Amino acid sequence: MRILLAEDDQELNRSLTFAPEAEGWPPVLSDDNRLCIADIQLTPGKALLSGPAGECSLSKRETALLEILVNNRNQTLHRSTLLLKVWGPDSDVADGNLENYIYFLRKCLRIVKSTLTIKTVRGIGYCLKE
Repeated sequence: MRILLAEDDQELNRSLTFAPEAEGWPPVLSDDNRLCIADIQLTPGKALLSGPAGECSLSKRETALLEILVNNRNQTLHRSTLLLKVWGPDSDVADGNLENYIYFLRKCLRIVKSTLTIKTVRGIGYCLKE
């Protein structure tokens, strides 16, 4: 078990590297702690997503998941990385829960009419793209 966790930590560190040369990088953190990227604003403290067509309230886990995706835009994040960062190492969460939360986030992005999309990378994980 200890080896598995060490491998997860190494994978987590590899998958959370930032790409400072990417356009629009890094996400702009406003004075009131909003992450502003493309046409959305994520306010983690209020669990609120804002876009061109309005606002959408998010759950705590939806907010954490979207924040990770925003901070790693255009990078494919492994399912295990997302599960570890959002639910923690001691959680027995199933992959289906992650899929449900991704579905909810996609729906919220559509509600606020964002140009951002969450792409599924089959067999690997997810990627937030413009």
